[in-house]
Amino acid sequence: MTDAERPSMGADWPLRALLVAGIAGALVDAVYFCGKALLTGDSPAAILRSIAAFWLGKDAFSGGLPSAALGAATHVGLAILMAAGFQAARLRIAFLRRKFVAGGLAYGLFLYLLMYLVVLPARWPQLYPRFDGWGSVQDIAAHLAVGVCFAYFLSRPRAPGPA
Repeated sequence: MTDAERPSMGADWPLRALLVAGIAGALVDAVYFCGKALLTGDSPAAILRSIAAFWLGKDAFSGGLPSAALGAATHVGLAILMAAGFQAARLRIAFLRRKFVAGGLAYGLFLYLLMYLVVLPARWPQLYPRFDGWGSVQDIAAHLAVGVCFAYFLSRPRAPGPA
């Protein structure tokens, strides 16, 4: 499906599209990390508290539901910023505009590389970078799906507004 064939987001497209894309991407990622946590016997709330540790440090891990909620809000906020990054790149790089799936996959791979080669090693240099076999393949797939979410919602054409 090309951009022209897709339904419109409406006149408030830029902000609405960024919010929808960011929330959708955050939801895809959360389903992935919560599912992975549950399958390994970990707590999804513990993952959210680890995200909140950016703000609260070690206190986040004993902060209960408020820390998990802060982690969830941070996760969604970061996803919205990542969606904005895709939109900024999309406006400048023709490849990202041509086909939303290929552009989203490329951006998802970029996000994975950024997270696992820059962000995580900066936070935990003793653990990253590393390749964890099937777990890393799953992590890459999740980032690709997030990139496609961003591309899908941000590639929708803008409806003509009032003259």
